[in-house]
Amino acid sequence: HTWTEPTLNGVEIDNHMVFKDYGHCPRRYQFDYQPTLTDSGHTRITLTGVLPKGCSTSSYLSVMEQGDYTGALLTGLWQQLGGTLTGQIRQGLRPRDVDTELLATTSSRDLVTMVRDINKWSNNVMVRQLFLSLGAKYRQPGDRDDLAAAERTIREWLETKGIQSQGIVFENGSGLSRIERISARQMASLLQQAWESRFAAELIASLPLVAMDGTMRRRLGKAGMAGMGHIKTGSLRDVRSIAGFTRDENNTTWAVVAMVNHSQAWRTETILDSVIEQVHLAARPPSIDTAGH
Repeated sequence: HTWTEPTLNGVEIDNHMVFKDYGHCPRRYQFDYQPTLTDSGHTRITLTGVLPKGCSTSSYLSVMEQGDYTGALLTGLWQQLGGTLTGQIRQGLRPRDVDTELLATTSSRDLVTMVRDINKWSNNVMVRQLFLSLGAKYRQPGDRDDLAAAERTIREWLETKGIQSQGIVFENGSGLSRIERISARQMASLLQQAWESRFAAELIASLPLVAMDGTMRRRLGKAGMAGMGHIKTGSLRDVRSIAGFTRDENNTTWAVVAMVNHSQAWRTETILDSVIEQVHLAARPPSIDTAGH
């Protein structure tokens, strides 16, 4: 079965996935998709790929413009409730001279819940919205836009924490950037500040739990480290990284950061896992060679 979440009016799934009776569920399955516009104006998403029966896979796709997406979402939800709509969806400000009736309002969930969703599943769209919201909240007359306001606000905050922001590059606030930069040392300093923050518990709990959930659910399970660390993963073409907290065998918590920038970075996941494992084992006394060698 294939479906969209949430249900979008005017979006069709054309499923050409092949399901086989054998094979193990792949660790990282990537299916192919091709969005096209139908004669009726609907968006059709054609799926192709091979998947063993009993396995599942999911992906976040952005196939519609923001205005079209909002219209499809509202009409889809309205139809699920048994309603019908006539006319067209239009985006814009309500004219002052038009008498309108407010039907409903909505607010996002609390910040702790939003950050947890962002970090557990590495949702770049949500973190970009959070970045822009930060800029909108603290925007000043001299700021060019919300992006600039967010960058200024973060740099000022870093200064109050004694963290040098030189070399840090912001573009859109999410992981989908080719020019954003931060050093491993700067990231480790951020983690140290987070550990000392009164909101430390909320932030740490938002990070994927090793071998248990989020983007770390299938990593380090064979190392016997389930639940022994909270690690945020990062991946981009030619980039792999980890950052978070892990405990050694004496239950001392360590901040751990590792970044790989290389054309073969996609091959280094096991190396990054080994970094986490070695930090976990760092407190173990060295073995003694009883043979005297």
